[in-house]
Amino acid sequence: MLSEVTTPRFQVHTYSHLFLSQQIYFQLTILQDSVFIWIGSEGNEILGNLAIAMPSLLRNNGTSSSSGTTVLANDVDETSKQLGQKLATKFNKQFIVSINLPPSTDQMMLSFAEKKVLAIIKGFFS
Repeated sequence: MLSEVTTPRFQVHTYSHLFLSQQIYFQLTILQDSVFIWIGSEGNEILGNLAIAMPSLLRNNGTSSSSGTTVLANDVDETSKQLGQKLATKFNKQFIVSINLPPSTDQMMLSFAEKKVLAIIKGFFS
């Protein structure tokens, strides 16, 4: 029996970056028209604060936007949804985002994680 060579339908990439003394882990699962992003740290290896964002088909004055919703949440934190919406608008793809950093996470760590994710994704879609 002959087998055909096929390309994978999805790719999984893992990264880690050090922010001050905290190791932050990133896992990206890239599908054909969507990307699943998990961001976490040691001790927070859960799937929480999950949000989905979709690019809008409508354009307002030449600019596009995206819509998003939170699927799983421990509290009213909308960080995952906001990051998903930014990425969906920029790359015109569906993004599923789960950010699971310690409760004591400050804005600097979130900005660091967002910049790292953006740099990683640009490598795939630019």
